[in-house]
Amino acid sequence: MDAIQFEENVLEPHGLLPRFCGTWVNDPDIEEVACKLGADLPSQLDASWQETEEGQLLVDRFGDWTLALERDTRRGADRHILRSLSSTSLSAVNIWWDVNGVSSLTYGANGRILAKFELALGAREHWTGEDPRALDRYLDDLPLGMATANDSDCRFAAFVLIKKMTGIMLNSEWLGDEHPCYTFQYRRDQL
Repeated sequence: MDAIQFEENVLEPHGLLPRFCGTWVNDPDIEEVACKLGADLPSQLDASWQETEEGQLLVDRFGDWTLALERDTRRGADRHILRSLSSTSLSAVNIWWDVNGVSSLTYGANGRILAKFELALGAREHWTGEDPRALDRYLDDLPLGMATANDSDCRFAAFVLIKKMTGIMLNSEWLGDEHPCYTFQYRRDQL
């Protein structure tokens, strides 16, 4: 599968091209991940991505990792939340983009933000974090850090990087299946 096929077969059918926020955490405790993202645990119901509404998130197992997909929010991209998600010997990675073409990938481990960069415009020398080279082992043949690839290629490369970390590529089956769905305790404008 290439970048265009990924967009046409996975992102676009599920309405994920205009905006996206996904956070992968190597923590098997779904409720713990949901709680750290600000979910109201008693609001839990089962839903597919298409059935979610603004202010909700899906949180479920993704191989040996847990994936949290947010509808119209970017809590997983918040450095304080990502530090919390990656604490106690855990790792967490967040990808987000918005309708204006702004995008970012942030990687945290052991409660520290190790690497952060813009997907398409993030020339390697502009990556930030405590160890911007922490993702090097996953970057072979990926156009991340070159600041020359288009948005589609960089988004796809980010998902390939996640696949190298988690062993699974985001797919239509996962998005179409029902997963625990939560409402955030506070709306974004209340934070």
